[in-house]
Amino acid sequence: MLEILQTAFNQAGIPTMVSEHIRYELWRKLVINNGVNPLSALTGLDTQSLTHHPEFSLIVYGMMAEAAAASKADGLDLGKEDVDEMFGLISSFKAIKTSMLVDKEKGRPLELDSIAGAVLRRSRMLGIGAPYTATVSALLEHGLG
Repeated sequence: MLEILQTAFNQAGIPTMVSEHIRYELWRKLVINNGVNPLSALTGLDTQSLTHHPEFSLIVYGMMAEAAAASKADGLDLGKEDVDEMFGLISSFKAIKTSMLVDKEKGRPLELDSIAGAVLRRSRMLGIGAPYTATVSALLEHGLG
């Protein structure tokens, strides 16, 4: 059944893959989203501008690494290789205006709790810090971005 759906999506031009490890794939997506979405909303910059900027790229990578570390709370073990791969992937894309930046520009609520909040909650569960994510999230929550 999933293969039929995958074929239909692919034929419609929507790249699709079937995974036996959906939690792993969702966390890898969260690694990217946590790295670029909140910082993009804070700065007003697209993904390419963030990942190619000498200072902001370090924050993006740091927020991605914090998400990977938080995955341990859900029984996963994303590591540096995953972060490097996800950073390389988002860095290689053409400029993308993130959904969180679009929401901010349109005055809609941000997905901050479902992205950064998910990382922060799991980091607290593990007793580890997530200073990049906490700082960017706090700035957005207090309307300083």
